Amino acid sequence: MSRKTREYSIIVVLLLLGAISFGLGRLSAIKTVSVPVTLCASESVPTMEASAISTPLTSSQETSQYVGSKNGTVYHLPWCAGAQRILEENKVWFSTKEEAERAGYRPATNCKGI
Repeated sequence: MSRKTREYSIIVVLLLLGAISFGLGRLSAIKTVSVPVTLCASESVPTMEASAISTPLTSSQETSQYVGSKNGTVYHLPWCAGAQRILEENKVWFSTKEEAERAGYRPATNCKGI
């Protein structure tokens, strides 16, 4: 076998290996099987009550859906990052968006869902 023939053979083998590898990779991406996730309670895993994690709510907070700051001009949903930075003594609670806007507040732009 001549040297040129051997070099061409090596190139052809490398190209075939590359094509086969690419094809197998594509095939594995197409045939993905998603297994549904099922959550179930287990007696062996201790759980915490929600009241043990969070502070108790006052009656105005239980019925309120939006929070603003006494020193600010925007209102947030209680779980937004901006609402969590407000000190408890500076929080002003609103039941509706309209109530907050009547008080001179506008929706926070970084709080999704408002």
